[in-house]
Amino acid sequence: MNTNMSWIKAVLTIVASLVFSLLLVEALLRFTGAIPPLKYQKQIFQEHKDLGWLFKPGSHALYDPYQRVVSVNIAQNGFRQGIKDAPKNTSLENKRVLIIGDSVTAGLQVSSGETFSDILTSNENGLYAYNYGVNGYSTDQALMVLEENIDRIQPDLVVYAFVLNDPDGNAIDRIKIDDKIYGKPSFDDKLNFKPKPFSVISSSSSTTLKIKDFLRLHSRIFNLISIVKNNVLNLDKKNESLARRMCAAYSLDRFSTSKIHSDKWDMTTKLISQMKEVSEDSGSKFALFNTPHPVFADNNVRKTVLNCFTTNDQSINSVSEWLESIAKIGDIDIIDFSTIEADKFGEKNDCKLVFALDDGRILDGHLTECGHRFAAQVIEDELKHLYGW
Repeated sequence: MNTNMSWIKAVLTIVASLVFSLLLVEALLRFTGAIPPLKYQKQIFQEHKDLGWLFKPGSHALYDPYQRVVSVNIAQNGFRQGIKDAPKNTSLENKRVLIIGDSVTAGLQVSSGETFSDILTSNENGLYAYNYGVNGYSTDQALMVLEENIDRIQPDLVVYAFVLNDPDGNAIDRIKIDDKIYGKPSFDDKLNFKPKPFSVISSSSSTTLKIKDFLRLHSRIFNLISIVKNNVLNLDKKNESLARRMCAAYSLDRFSTSKIHSDKWDMTTKLISQMKEVSEDSGSKFALFNTPHPVFADNNVRKTVLNCFTTNDQSINSVSEWLESIAKIGDIDIIDFSTIEADKFGEKNDCKLVFALDDGRILDGHLTECGHRFAAQVIEDELKHLYGW
């Protein structure tokens, strides 16, 4: 009996000592201000009867991707930037550029003012860019956004920011955004709209997110552990491992058959052609932008991703060639760049263009602040070349 009591006391003493030590470290971190609290909020999406989902109008969030706190503001129209957000010095003489796309365009990984659309506007080059990108959107939803907003904005140019996974997105009927699964609208072969209202909350995922959000906000120790995990551990090997996992996922995914592979690219071609028609019917020019992609992560990730896409008949080169072919057939202007240009920009500015990790997910591929500056430079240079703007 005494032995059992001694064992219990020893365990309780160890637990109490551990709790006291953690509280002491927490108090020290708070007192010194070494690790600030990270106010973290991701619930800025809501269902939409046609599009499936959209940003919550007027919402604001602070994100902490890679321990870099960024501020995100959503306009009242449900996008990162609306007509009412135009700066006071924007004149009617400025060329209006409507940019449609997905999370790469939306740019939640950087603060308001740092997306490539914001940079295009702030460069005082006679352009005003409207950021109408939304996380998870593919070509079909981008077309719907264009049809809904082009008459109101009356842009001089519509730019569709194409991303590698857009054709895949055009072939699925639902997608997970944070802790919700939203139904994706789709089109049949004749581009007739087929709405699919659907939303399921994953309770386990929601509970996990709530716990993480609470700890990020209230625990300096939790944030310290996150910083150590992301900055001290050997991330090169981790990046390479995650890229390999992504490659394995692609080799087993539902698009592996040649018929489905062909169908999804054919559908994407039709949707892009429709974008051009809608734009020109409204008196706007139309251009395709081949956005920077995951190959601009570190060399290990680049090598593995290139091998992966080549193995699965989705090589970076073949995607660029496909874009060039539909641009030529459809008489579509294309805004593109070379890996050499991207490398030179990164070396000159001593920065990486894309994030390689995203809170443990397989691979991120979203643009860093440096990547957004590069994208803005590419677009600005090409618009001068194409239109003399």
